[in-house]
Amino acid sequence: MFKTHPASAAFFIGLAYGILIEILQGALFIDRSAEVLDVIANSIGGLIGWGLFNLTNKKR
Repeated sequence: MFKTHPASAAFFIGLAYGILIEILQGALFIDRSAEVLDVIANSIGGLIGWGLFNLTNKKR
């Protein structure tokens, strides 16, 4: 099994979740559409969260 850092795993899970939500939004709702910019915004938020996690949990 691959070793992954918990923050990296959280980022990729968040990215996959954001993509899934956009796909479902475009497929299930008539008045809503899937937007690539929403996925990008979610990814940037995930990166910010990942960076803050790393800053606050540095090993001394």
